[in-house]
Amino acid sequence: MLPRARRAALITDPKTWVRLGPAVRGTLEAAGLELHVREIDDDERVKTLDEASALYAWLLGLRVRRDDVIIVLGGGALDDLGGFVASTYMRGIPLVEVPTSLEGMIDTSIGGKTALHHGQASNIVGTFYHPRLAWSDVSVLVDEPARSRRAALAEVVKYAMLETSLMPHESLGEPFFEQLERNADGLVGMSRQVLMQVVAKCVALKAQVVAADERDLGQYRILLNYGHTVAHALQAATRYEVLHGEAVSIGMAVEARIAVLMGMADRSVEDRQNALLMRLGLPTRLPGVAQVSLLELVLHDKKVFGDAPRWILPTAVGKAVVSSTVGADVVRAALEACGTAAPA
Repeated sequence: MLPRARRAALITDPKTWVRLGPAVRGTLEAAGLELHVREIDDDERVKTLDEASALYAWLLGLRVRRDDVIIVLGGGALDDLGGFVASTYMRGIPLVEVPTSLEGMIDTSIGGKTALHHGQASNIVGTFYHPRLAWSDVSVLVDEPARSRRAALAEVVKYAMLETSLMPHESLGEPFFEQLERNADGLVGMSRQVLMQVVAKCVALKAQVVAADERDLGQYRILLNYGHTVAHALQAATRYEVLHGEAVSIGMAVEARIAVLMGMADRSVEDRQNALLMRLGLPTRLPGVAQVSLLELVLHDKKVFGDAPRWILPTAVGKAVVSSTVGADVVRAALEACGTAAPA
């Protein structure tokens, strides 16, 4: 795929390199690549321009050329940081992503979004830059911390709640949501066959969306933000004590309640969604966070246009619409119904 590559600059975290380093090194060196490894803690705090600058200096010192390759082994914050550096070093060099988390396999390694934090906003500096290859092996998920793996299942349920809207012209067969209901125990129990089917389905759905709206400019890719309007605010309000997937799960519960309150969805849609989330061990109730704090953070979300946040509201299991007309009173009612603390 990259016949002119001579050097592989690999970015990973220490724990992942201890676990997978020998196999990865052997494979790359057997292919004739000169391998250089940079170990960085997989922490949101590394997503800065200073850290990117340090990586540029490292690449320059290695004399990495435009024909060489950057490999990100791991995911999360390193995926964003490594992707940003690959997209900007020498105006872009080949990128290969090897996600080792469920969230990385089904979401962050696909779509080409990179992001760094700024002192005034999260994920506000970034690019759109696709990897030449995203390589996912579900066998490595057995070593992923149970909490983070479980949290990633929220993104799986998200895809299932959006399936018909994401692939309106496809003959879908058995709805993805029904597959998840049938295989929930296998998914929780880490059945490799179930995991492979789920990862493959999520990748297909995400790829379809990205192909239709690569730069997130229309009302198509925005659907993937189902649950995220509240999730981003909740993570900020709890100083990221709530994991992203856990926050997305709660966010979906809130948005489903909004849809019911506005008469856009039957109560059974909310109940069925929340029942599956809980079977997978995910939360559907807000922790004790003040409404005023959440609402303020929602208004500062980067996907707000003008003064109105965009909400993704399910109208049925598998279908959703985008709305900018949700009143603050409805949002407050939904937050109260989902168990938030009283307004501060």
